[in-house]
Amino acid sequence: MNANRELMERYWTAAEANDLDAMHHLRDEALVVDFPQTGERLSGRDMLRAFEEGHDSGGRFELTRLTGEGNVWVAEGLMRSGEGVTHVVSISELRDGRVARSIDYFAGPVPSMVSATPEDVSDE
Repeated sequence: MNANRELMERYWTAAEANDLDAMHHLRDEALVVDFPQTGERLSGRDMLRAFEEGHDSGGRFELTRLTGEGNVWVAEGLMRSGEGVTHVVSISELRDGRVARSIDYFAGPVPSMVSATPEDVSDE
């Protein structure tokens, strides 16, 4: 197994266990995390740690897929809480054996496209 895949597996295993210490040590000090849907950015691993400690979602993360190579990796997962299930996609860039940048997308349930009748779907 290559070192970057092993790093990402350790990182997401820590996320599933809500092990903030392990995640913190796998992050670059100058980590940048972007949330495109809200336009927010967190800079620095200490800032992200403070955010995580103060923003307990009360949920549990479950990794469903990890793909990538080299320094770019994509994790897909589910965040389960009393509010329901949120789908998560996180694109990570690695530098010097640590997570240096992350872009995180979140999505809730959407209506089924499969159950739509042909009249309800348009190619235009």
